[in-house]
Amino acid sequence: FEAAVALEAASYPADEAASPDAMRARREAAGALFWLALDAQGGQVVGLINGTLTSADSLTAESMHAHEPEGTTLCIHSVVTHQRFQRQGLARAVLRRYLDIVAESQPAIQRVLLISKEYLVPFYESCGFSSLGKSKVEHGQDTWYELGLELRRSSVACLNAFADPRTRFSGNPAAVVVLPFTTRTLAQPEPQWVVDEVGLDARCEEWMKNVAAQMNLSETAFLRDLGSAEGGVHRFELRWLAPTSEVNLCGHATLASAGALWAGGLTNLDPTGAYAKASTFEFETRSGLLRAYRRDGGNTELDFPLIPSTEGDQAVLDTVVSALNIDPAQVEKALKVGSDYLVHARSRAVVLGAAPNFSELAKVEARAVSLTALADEDDPFDFVTRLFGPSVGINEDPFTGSACCYLGPYWGDKLGKSNLKVFQASKRGGIATIDVDTSADRVRLQGVTEVSWRGETLTTPFMPTAI
Repeated sequence: FEAAVALEAASYPADEAASPDAMRARREAAGALFWLALDAQGGQVVGLINGTLTSADSLTAESMHAHEPEGTTLCIHSVVTHQRFQRQGLARAVLRRYLDIVAESQPAIQRVLLISKEYLVPFYESCGFSSLGKSKVEHGQDTWYELGLELRRSSVACLNAFADPRTRFSGNPAAVVVLPFTTRTLAQPEPQWVVDEVGLDARCEEWMKNVAAQMNLSETAFLRDLGSAEGGVHRFELRWLAPTSEVNLCGHATLASAGALWAGGLTNLDPTGAYAKASTFEFETRSGLLRAYRRDGGNTELDFPLIPSTEGDQAVLDTVVSALNIDPAQVEKALKVGSDYLVHARSRAVVLGAAPNFSELAKVEARAVSLTALADEDDPFDFVTRLFGPSVGINEDPFTGSACCYLGPYWGDKLGKSNLKVFQASKRGGIATIDVDTSADRVRLQGVTEVSWRGETLTTPFMPTAI
Protein backbone atom coordinates (compact mmCIF):
# COMPACT_ATOMS: atom_id res chain seq x y z
CA PHE A 1 0.00 0.00 0.00
CA GLU A 2 2.84 2.39 0.77
CA ALA A 3 4.30 1.73 -2.67
CA ALA A 4 0.89 2.47 -4.23
CA VAL A 5 0.67 5.77 -2.34
CA ALA A 6 4.16 6.70 -3.53
CA LEU A 7 3.25 5.77 -7.14
CA GLU A 8 0.10 7.94 -6.96
CA ALA A 9 2.08 10.89 -5.57
CA ALA A 10 4.75 10.56 -8.26
CA SER A 11 2.18 10.41 -11.08
CA TYR A 12 -0.02 13.46 -10.44
CA PRO A 13 0.54 17.11 -9.45
CA ALA A 14 0.19 17.72 -5.72
CA ASP A 15 -3.28 19.30 -6.12
CA GLU A 16 -4.56 16.29 -8.10
CA ALA A 17 -2.99 13.24 -6.40
CA ALA A 18 -5.18 11.40 -3.91
CA SER A 19 -3.99 11.69 -0.33
CA PRO A 20 -2.94 8.57 1.61
CA ASP A 21 -6.15 8.88 3.66
CA ALA A 22 -8.29 9.08 0.50
CA MET A 23 -6.57 6.04 -0.98
CA ARG A 24 -6.95 4.12 2.26
CA ALA A 25 -10.66 4.97 2.30
CA ARG A 26 -11.07 3.71 -1.27
CA ARG A 27 -9.28 0.48 -0.47
CA GLU A 28 -11.37 -0.14 2.64
CA ALA A 29 -14.70 0.78 0.99
CA ALA A 30 -14.11 -0.87 -2.41
CA GLY A 31 -11.22 -3.28 -1.99
CA ALA A 32 -12.41 -5.47 -4.87
CA LEU A 33 -11.84 -2.49 -7.19
CA PHE A 34 -8.40 -1.55 -5.83
CA TRP A 35 -5.72 -3.34 -7.85
CA LEU A 36 -1.95 -3.18 -8.13
CA ALA A 37 0.16 -4.45 -11.04
CA LEU A 38 3.31 -6.19 -9.86
CA ASP A 39 6.43 -7.03 -11.84
CA ALA A 40 6.25 -10.83 -12.09
CA GLN A 41 9.99 -11.17 -11.59
CA GLY A 42 10.81 -8.75 -8.76
CA GLY A 43 7.40 -8.08 -7.23
CA GLN A 44 7.80 -4.31 -7.64
CA VAL A 45 4.59 -2.26 -7.85
CA VAL A 46 4.55 -1.03 -11.47
CA GLY A 47 0.90 -0.01 -11.84
CA LEU A 48 -2.16 1.10 -9.89
CA ILE A 49 -5.86 1.22 -10.79
CA ASN A 50 -8.66 1.86 -8.33
CA GLY A 51 -12.29 2.90 -8.37
CA THR A 52 -15.56 3.18 -6.50
CA LEU A 53 -19.20 2.59 -7.42
CA THR A 54 -21.89 5.17 -8.07
CA SER A 55 -25.51 5.16 -9.17
CA ALA A 56 -25.09 8.49 -10.98
CA ASP A 57 -25.27 8.75 -14.78
CA SER A 58 -22.32 11.15 -14.93
CA LEU A 59 -19.42 12.07 -12.71
CA THR A 60 -19.54 14.92 -10.23
CA ALA A 61 -17.40 15.77 -7.22
CA GLU A 62 -20.06 14.13 -5.05
CA SER A 63 -20.41 10.92 -7.09
CA MET A 64 -16.62 10.52 -7.19
CA HIS A 65 -16.22 11.11 -3.48
CA ALA A 66 -18.69 8.55 -2.12
CA HIS A 67 -18.77 4.80 -2.68
CA GLU A 68 -22.26 3.33 -3.23
CA PRO A 69 -22.02 -0.47 -2.81
CA GLU A 70 -25.25 -0.99 -4.81
CA GLY A 71 -24.15 1.29 -7.66
CA THR A 72 -23.88 -0.17 -11.17
CA THR A 73 -21.40 2.36 -12.57
CA LEU A 74 -17.69 2.05 -11.83
CA CYS A 75 -15.88 5.34 -11.37
CA ILE A 76 -12.16 4.87 -12.00
CA HIS A 77 -10.02 7.29 -9.98
CA SER A 78 -6.42 6.38 -10.84
CA VAL A 79 -4.67 4.70 -13.76
CA VAL A 80 -0.91 5.01 -13.29
CA THR A 81 2.22 3.06 -14.15
CA HIS A 82 5.76 3.37 -12.89
CA GLN A 83 7.79 5.97 -14.76
CA ARG A 84 10.20 3.26 -15.92
CA PHE A 85 7.39 1.59 -17.94
CA GLN A 86 5.57 4.63 -19.34
CA ARG A 87 4.94 4.98 -23.12
CA GLN A 88 5.59 1.28 -23.64
CA GLY A 89 1.97 0.03 -23.76
CA LEU A 90 1.92 -1.28 -20.20
CA ALA A 91 -0.79 1.11 -18.98
CA ARG A 92 -3.08 -0.01 -21.81
CA ALA A 93 -2.47 -3.69 -21.07
CA VAL A 94 -3.03 -3.22 -17.34
CA LEU A 95 -6.24 -1.20 -17.82
CA ARG A 96 -7.62 -3.71 -20.34
CA ARG A 97 -6.88 -6.54 -17.90
CA TYR A 98 -8.48 -4.59 -15.04
CA LEU A 99 -11.67 -4.21 -17.10
CA ASP A 100 -11.60 -7.95 -17.84
CA ILE A 101 -11.37 -8.69 -14.11
CA VAL A 102 -14.19 -6.29 -13.25
CA ALA A 103 -16.44 -7.74 -15.97
CA GLU A 104 -15.75 -11.26 -14.71
CA SER A 105 -15.92 -10.70 -10.94
CA GLN A 106 -18.45 -7.86 -10.56
CA PRO A 107 -21.57 -8.85 -12.54
CA ALA A 108 -23.62 -5.89 -11.24
CA ILE A 109 -21.34 -3.32 -12.88
CA GLN A 110 -22.75 -2.24 -16.24
CA ARG A 111 -20.78 0.88 -17.09
CA VAL A 112 -17.41 2.48 -16.43
CA LEU A 113 -16.74 6.23 -16.21
CA LEU A 114 -13.60 8.28 -15.64
CA ILE A 115 -12.25 11.78 -16.16
CA SER A 116 -9.10 12.57 -18.10
CA LYS A 117 -6.99 15.49 -19.20
CA GLU A 118 -7.35 16.28 -22.89
CA TYR A 119 -3.98 14.86 -23.95
CA LEU A 120 -4.87 11.45 -22.46
CA VAL A 121 -8.28 11.15 -24.15
CA PRO A 122 -6.83 9.22 -27.15
CA PHE A 123 -5.18 6.76 -24.75
CA TYR A 124 -8.48 5.98 -23.02
CA GLU A 125 -10.26 5.74 -26.37
CA SER A 126 -7.70 3.12 -27.41
CA CYS A 127 -8.74 1.10 -24.34
CA GLY A 128 -12.42 1.11 -25.27
CA PHE A 129 -13.76 4.35 -23.80
CA SER A 130 -15.82 6.94 -25.69
CA SER A 131 -15.48 10.66 -25.09
CA LEU A 132 -18.55 12.24 -23.47
CA GLY A 133 -17.37 15.86 -23.52
CA LYS A 134 -16.11 18.23 -20.85
CA SER A 135 -16.56 17.07 -17.26
CA LYS A 136 -18.42 18.96 -14.56
CA VAL A 137 -15.67 18.01 -12.13
CA GLU A 138 -13.19 20.69 -11.10
CA HIS A 139 -9.95 19.09 -9.98
CA GLY A 140 -6.72 21.06 -9.99
CA GLN A 141 -5.93 23.68 -12.64
CA ASP A 142 -6.79 21.84 -15.88
CA THR A 143 -10.01 21.14 -17.76
CA TRP A 144 -11.12 17.51 -17.50
CA TYR A 145 -13.04 15.37 -19.96
CA GLU A 146 -15.43 12.55 -19.14
CA LEU A 147 -15.20 9.19 -20.88
CA GLY A 148 -17.48 6.17 -20.65
CA LEU A 149 -17.50 2.49 -21.56
CA GLU A 150 -20.40 0.03 -21.76
CA LEU A 151 -19.09 -3.09 -20.08
CA ARG A 152 -21.84 -5.52 -21.11
CA ARG A 153 -23.46 -4.27 -24.32
CA SER A 154 -22.18 -4.08 -27.90
CA SER A 155 -24.06 -2.72 -30.92
CA VAL A 156 -24.30 -4.90 -34.02
CA ALA A 157 -26.05 -4.42 -37.35
CA CYS A 158 -26.76 -6.71 -40.28
CA LEU A 159 -26.79 -5.36 -43.84
CA ASN A 160 -27.58 -7.00 -47.16
CA ALA A 161 -24.68 -6.12 -49.46
CA PHE A 162 -24.85 -5.91 -53.25
CA ALA A 163 -28.61 -5.99 -52.89
CA ASP A 164 -31.00 -5.68 -55.81
CA PRO A 165 -32.84 -2.36 -55.26
CA ARG A 166 -35.94 -3.88 -56.85
CA THR A 167 -36.48 -6.41 -54.07
CA ARG A 168 -35.90 -6.81 -50.36
CA PHE A 169 -33.82 -9.56 -48.75
CA SER A 170 -31.51 -9.84 -51.73
CA GLY A 171 -27.72 -9.60 -51.75
CA ASN A 172 -25.43 -11.14 -49.17
CA PRO A 173 -26.03 -10.46 -45.46
CA ALA A 174 -23.08 -9.58 -43.22
CA ALA A 175 -23.02 -8.55 -39.57
CA VAL A 176 -20.95 -5.49 -38.64
CA VAL A 177 -19.44 -4.67 -35.24
CA VAL A 178 -17.36 -1.62 -34.33
CA LEU A 179 -15.01 -2.71 -31.57
CA PRO A 180 -14.37 -0.20 -28.76
CA PHE A 181 -10.59 -0.31 -29.25
CA THR A 182 -8.49 1.98 -31.47
CA THR A 183 -5.30 -0.10 -31.46
CA ARG A 184 -4.14 -2.18 -34.42
CA THR A 185 -3.85 -5.96 -34.47
CA LEU A 186 -2.58 -6.29 -38.08
CA ALA A 187 0.00 -3.66 -39.09
CA GLN A 188 2.07 -2.10 -36.30
CA PRO A 189 0.60 -4.26 -33.53
CA GLU A 190 0.61 -3.15 -29.90
CA PRO A 191 3.56 -4.38 -27.76
CA GLN A 192 2.44 -7.68 -26.31
CA TRP A 193 2.60 -7.21 -22.56
CA VAL A 194 1.29 -10.28 -20.77
CA VAL A 195 -0.76 -9.57 -17.63
CA ASP A 196 -1.86 -12.57 -15.55
CA GLU A 197 -0.69 -14.74 -18.47
CA VAL A 198 -3.26 -12.97 -20.70
CA GLY A 199 -2.19 -11.05 -23.81
CA LEU A 200 -3.58 -7.61 -24.63
CA ASP A 201 -6.21 -8.75 -27.15
CA ALA A 202 -6.64 -12.38 -26.10
CA ARG A 203 -10.14 -11.95 -24.71
CA CYS A 204 -11.23 -9.76 -27.62
CA GLU A 205 -9.99 -12.35 -30.13
CA GLU A 206 -11.98 -15.05 -28.35
CA TRP A 207 -15.07 -12.82 -28.25
CA MET A 208 -14.85 -12.05 -31.97
CA LYS A 209 -14.71 -15.74 -32.85
CA ASN A 210 -17.74 -16.46 -30.66
CA VAL A 211 -19.77 -13.59 -32.09
CA ALA A 212 -18.98 -14.70 -35.65
CA ALA A 213 -20.07 -18.23 -34.80
CA GLN A 214 -23.24 -16.91 -33.12
CA MET A 215 -24.13 -14.74 -36.13
CA ASN A 216 -23.64 -17.82 -38.33
CA LEU A 217 -23.38 -15.70 -41.46
CA SER A 218 -20.75 -16.26 -44.10
CA GLU A 219 -18.80 -13.31 -42.62
CA THR A 220 -18.99 -10.91 -39.69
CA ALA A 221 -16.95 -7.71 -40.02
CA PHE A 222 -15.07 -6.30 -37.02
CA LEU A 223 -13.83 -2.73 -37.22
CA ARG A 224 -11.42 -0.69 -35.10
CA ASP A 225 -11.65 3.09 -35.45
CA LEU A 226 -8.18 4.48 -36.32
CA GLY A 227 -9.37 8.08 -36.61
CA SER A 228 -9.95 10.65 -39.33
CA ALA A 229 -7.44 11.87 -41.90
CA GLU A 230 -7.32 14.74 -44.37
CA GLY A 231 -9.68 15.02 -47.30
CA GLY A 232 -12.80 13.56 -45.69
CA VAL A 233 -11.12 10.20 -45.03
CA HIS A 234 -11.79 8.03 -41.98
CA ARG A 235 -9.55 5.05 -41.30
CA PHE A 236 -10.35 1.67 -39.76
CA GLU A 237 -8.79 -1.69 -39.24
CA LEU A 238 -11.13 -4.29 -40.74
CA ARG A 239 -11.12 -8.04 -40.18
CA TRP A 240 -13.56 -10.62 -41.55
CA LEU A 241 -14.47 -13.71 -39.54
CA ALA A 242 -16.49 -16.65 -40.85
CA PRO A 243 -18.21 -18.92 -38.31
CA THR A 244 -15.14 -21.17 -38.09
CA SER A 245 -12.20 -19.17 -39.46
CA GLU A 246 -10.82 -15.77 -40.44
CA VAL A 247 -10.70 -14.89 -44.14
CA ASN A 248 -8.20 -12.75 -46.04
CA LEU A 249 -10.63 -10.85 -48.28
CA CYS A 250 -14.38 -10.36 -48.28
CA GLY A 251 -16.13 -7.96 -50.63
CA HIS A 252 -19.69 -8.09 -49.35
CA ALA A 253 -18.72 -7.65 -45.70
CA THR A 254 -16.55 -4.66 -46.70
CA LEU A 255 -19.49 -3.11 -48.56
CA ALA A 256 -21.73 -3.86 -45.56
CA SER A 257 -19.20 -2.20 -43.25
CA ALA A 258 -19.15 1.00 -45.28
CA GLY A 259 -22.93 1.00 -45.56
CA ALA A 260 -23.34 0.47 -41.83
CA LEU A 261 -20.95 3.31 -40.97
CA TRP A 262 -22.70 5.70 -43.34
CA ALA A 263 -26.19 4.66 -42.20
CA GLY A 264 -25.88 6.61 -38.93
CA GLY A 265 -28.89 6.15 -36.66
CA LEU A 266 -30.20 3.23 -38.72
CA THR A 267 -27.41 1.05 -37.33
CA ASN A 268 -26.38 2.81 -34.07
CA LEU A 269 -22.73 2.23 -34.99
CA ASP A 270 -21.92 5.95 -35.30
CA PRO A 271 -22.96 7.53 -31.98
CA THR A 272 -20.97 10.75 -32.49
CA GLY A 273 -21.85 11.27 -36.17
CA ALA A 274 -18.17 11.33 -37.19
CA TYR A 275 -18.45 8.51 -39.72
CA ALA A 276 -21.39 10.04 -41.58
CA LYS A 277 -19.24 13.10 -42.36
CA ALA A 278 -16.60 11.05 -44.19
CA SER A 279 -16.66 10.72 -47.98
CA THR A 280 -14.11 7.89 -48.01
CA PHE A 281 -13.28 5.01 -45.69
CA GLU A 282 -9.83 3.41 -45.72
CA PHE A 283 -9.64 -0.11 -44.34
CA GLU A 284 -6.41 -1.73 -43.19
CA THR A 285 -6.90 -5.45 -43.87
CA ARG A 286 -5.07 -8.71 -44.41
CA SER A 287 -5.23 -7.91 -48.13
CA GLY A 288 -3.69 -4.47 -47.76
CA LEU A 289 -5.35 -1.07 -47.81
CA LEU A 290 -8.89 -1.09 -49.24
CA ARG A 291 -11.01 1.98 -49.88
CA ALA A 292 -14.75 2.62 -49.95
CA TYR A 293 -16.19 5.74 -51.61
CA ARG A 294 -19.65 7.20 -51.18
CA ARG A 295 -21.33 7.55 -54.57
CA ASP A 296 -24.62 8.99 -55.80
CA GLY A 297 -27.86 7.07 -55.50
CA GLY A 298 -26.93 5.32 -52.27
CA ASN A 299 -24.15 3.37 -53.99
CA THR A 300 -20.83 2.52 -52.39
CA GLU A 301 -17.72 1.90 -54.49
CA LEU A 302 -14.96 -0.43 -53.28
CA ASP A 303 -11.37 -0.31 -54.53
CA PHE A 304 -10.00 -3.88 -54.47
CA PRO A 305 -6.93 -5.69 -55.83
CA LEU A 306 -7.23 -7.42 -59.21
CA ILE A 307 -6.80 -11.20 -59.04
CA PRO A 308 -5.28 -12.71 -62.21
CA SER A 309 -6.15 -16.18 -63.52
CA THR A 310 -3.75 -19.03 -64.26
CA GLU A 311 -4.09 -22.31 -66.16
CA GLY A 312 -4.02 -24.58 -63.10
CA ASP A 313 -3.60 -28.34 -62.84
CA GLN A 314 -5.77 -30.04 -65.46
CA ALA A 315 -6.54 -33.06 -63.26
CA VAL A 316 -7.82 -30.78 -60.50
CA LEU A 317 -9.82 -28.74 -63.00
CA ASP A 318 -11.43 -31.93 -64.29
CA THR A 319 -12.32 -32.86 -60.69
CA VAL A 320 -13.90 -29.45 -60.16
CA VAL A 321 -16.05 -29.77 -63.30
CA SER A 322 -17.09 -33.29 -62.32
CA ALA A 323 -18.09 -32.12 -58.81
CA LEU A 324 -20.21 -29.36 -60.36
CA ASN A 325 -22.31 -32.07 -62.02
CA ILE A 326 -22.26 -30.41 -65.42
CA ASP A 327 -21.47 -31.88 -68.83
CA PRO A 328 -17.78 -31.21 -69.65
CA ALA A 329 -18.91 -30.42 -73.19
CA GLN A 330 -20.75 -27.42 -71.75
CA VAL A 331 -17.53 -25.97 -70.29
CA GLU A 332 -15.75 -23.31 -72.30
CA LYS A 333 -12.79 -22.86 -69.94
CA ALA A 334 -11.64 -23.76 -66.41
CA LEU A 335 -8.96 -21.77 -64.58
CA LYS A 336 -7.25 -21.33 -61.23
CA VAL A 337 -7.78 -17.84 -59.77
CA GLY A 338 -6.06 -17.07 -56.47
CA SER A 339 -7.51 -19.48 -53.93
CA ASP A 340 -10.58 -20.18 -56.12
CA TYR A 341 -11.41 -21.91 -59.39
CA LEU A 342 -13.32 -20.31 -62.27
CA VAL A 343 -15.43 -22.46 -64.60
CA HIS A 344 -16.77 -20.72 -67.72
CA ALA A 345 -19.95 -22.46 -68.92
CA ARG A 346 -21.23 -22.15 -72.48
CA SER A 347 -24.65 -20.80 -71.50
CA ARG A 348 -26.57 -19.03 -68.77
CA ALA A 349 -28.89 -22.03 -68.53
CA VAL A 350 -25.98 -24.27 -67.49
CA VAL A 351 -25.12 -21.91 -64.64
CA LEU A 352 -28.69 -21.60 -63.41
CA GLY A 353 -29.37 -25.32 -63.69
CA ALA A 354 -26.21 -26.59 -61.99
CA ALA A 355 -26.72 -28.88 -58.96
CA PRO A 356 -23.21 -29.53 -57.55
CA ASN A 357 -22.16 -32.54 -55.52
CA PHE A 358 -21.12 -30.56 -52.46
CA SER A 359 -19.44 -33.44 -50.66
CA GLU A 360 -17.14 -33.97 -53.68
CA LEU A 361 -16.63 -30.25 -54.20
CA ALA A 362 -15.59 -29.88 -50.55
CA LYS A 363 -12.65 -32.21 -51.20
CA VAL A 364 -11.10 -29.74 -53.65
CA GLU A 365 -8.34 -27.68 -52.06
CA ALA A 366 -9.82 -24.26 -52.74
CA ARG A 367 -11.82 -21.59 -51.01
CA ALA A 368 -14.60 -21.72 -53.63
CA VAL A 369 -15.58 -22.37 -57.23
CA SER A 370 -17.21 -19.75 -59.45
CA LEU A 371 -19.44 -21.06 -62.24
CA THR A 372 -20.05 -18.30 -64.75
CA ALA A 373 -21.44 -17.65 -68.23
CA LEU A 374 -22.25 -14.85 -70.64
CA ALA A 375 -25.66 -13.32 -69.97
CA ASP A 376 -28.46 -13.68 -72.52
CA GLU A 377 -28.91 -10.84 -75.00
CA ASP A 378 -32.04 -9.51 -73.27
CA ASP A 379 -30.45 -9.55 -69.80
CA PRO A 380 -29.48 -6.17 -68.24
CA PHE A 381 -26.16 -7.76 -67.24
CA ASP A 382 -22.96 -8.73 -69.00
CA PHE A 383 -22.50 -12.07 -67.26
CA VAL A 384 -24.04 -14.29 -64.61
CA THR A 385 -22.31 -16.32 -61.94
CA ARG A 386 -22.80 -18.59 -58.95
CA LEU A 387 -20.23 -19.40 -56.27
CA PHE A 388 -19.92 -22.61 -54.26
CA GLY A 389 -17.70 -22.93 -51.19
CA PRO A 390 -18.53 -26.10 -49.24
CA SER A 391 -14.91 -26.46 -48.08
CA VAL A 392 -15.35 -23.28 -45.99
CA GLY A 393 -18.88 -24.16 -44.86
CA ILE A 394 -20.83 -22.24 -47.55
CA ASN A 395 -22.52 -24.47 -50.10
CA GLU A 396 -23.63 -21.46 -52.13
CA ASP A 397 -22.85 -17.81 -51.42
CA PRO A 398 -25.61 -15.25 -52.11
CA PHE A 399 -23.13 -12.73 -53.58
CA THR A 400 -19.34 -12.71 -53.54
CA GLY A 401 -17.59 -9.38 -53.92
CA SER A 402 -14.10 -10.88 -53.77
CA ALA A 403 -14.93 -13.14 -56.75
CA CYS A 404 -15.53 -10.00 -58.83
CA CYS A 405 -11.81 -9.32 -58.45
CA TYR A 406 -11.15 -12.12 -60.96
CA LEU A 407 -14.51 -12.38 -62.76
CA GLY A 408 -14.32 -8.71 -63.80
CA PRO A 409 -10.88 -9.00 -65.45
CA TYR A 410 -11.79 -12.34 -67.02
CA TRP A 411 -15.01 -11.10 -68.64
CA GLY A 412 -13.52 -7.69 -69.39
CA ASP A 413 -10.88 -9.41 -71.52
CA LYS A 414 -13.46 -11.65 -73.17
CA LEU A 415 -15.85 -8.82 -73.98
CA GLY A 416 -13.27 -6.12 -74.63
CA LYS A 417 -14.73 -3.71 -72.08
CA SER A 418 -13.72 -2.36 -68.68
CA ASN A 419 -17.16 -1.61 -67.24
CA LEU A 420 -19.39 -4.62 -66.60
CA LYS A 421 -22.56 -5.56 -64.78
CA VAL A 422 -22.87 -8.89 -62.98
CA PHE A 423 -25.80 -10.84 -61.63
CA GLN A 424 -25.07 -13.58 -59.09
CA ALA A 425 -27.86 -16.08 -59.60
CA SER A 426 -28.18 -17.43 -56.07
CA LYS A 427 -31.53 -17.93 -54.37
CA ARG A 428 -31.33 -14.38 -52.95
CA GLY A 429 -29.64 -12.85 -55.99
CA GLY A 430 -27.26 -9.91 -56.04
CA ILE A 431 -25.93 -7.33 -58.48
CA ALA A 432 -22.87 -5.13 -58.89
CA THR A 433 -21.11 -2.90 -61.37
CA ILE A 434 -17.43 -3.67 -61.96
CA ASP A 435 -14.78 -1.29 -63.30
CA VAL A 436 -11.51 -3.00 -64.23
CA ASP A 437 -8.26 -1.04 -64.26
CA THR A 438 -5.63 -3.46 -65.56
CA SER A 439 -2.94 -0.76 -65.63
CA ALA A 440 -3.19 -0.37 -61.86
CA ASP A 441 -4.17 -3.99 -61.12
CA ARG A 442 -7.30 -2.75 -59.35
CA VAL A 443 -10.99 -3.57 -59.53
CA ARG A 444 -13.71 -1.14 -58.42
CA LEU A 445 -17.06 -2.57 -57.37
CA GLN A 446 -20.25 -0.57 -56.97
CA GLY A 447 -23.25 -1.86 -55.08
CA VAL A 448 -25.97 -0.91 -52.64
CA THR A 449 -26.64 -2.03 -49.09
CA GLU A 450 -29.90 -2.57 -47.25
CA VAL A 451 -30.03 -2.41 -43.44
CA SER A 452 -31.75 -5.62 -42.41
CA TRP A 453 -31.63 -5.33 -38.62
CA ARG A 454 -29.79 -3.69 -35.74
CA GLY A 455 -29.44 -4.68 -32.12
CA GLU A 456 -27.16 -5.33 -29.18
CA THR A 457 -25.25 -8.32 -27.94
CA LEU A 458 -25.35 -8.55 -24.14
CA THR A 459 -21.67 -9.42 -24.19
CA THR A 460 -18.51 -7.41 -24.85
CA PRO A 461 -14.81 -8.12 -25.46
CA PHE A 462 -14.24 -7.65 -21.72
CA MET A 463 -16.47 -10.53 -20.65
CA PRO A 464 -15.20 -14.11 -20.30
CA THR A 465 -16.67 -16.98 -22.31
CA ALA A 466 -16.86 -19.27 -19.29
CA ILE A 467 -19.40 -18.33 -16.62
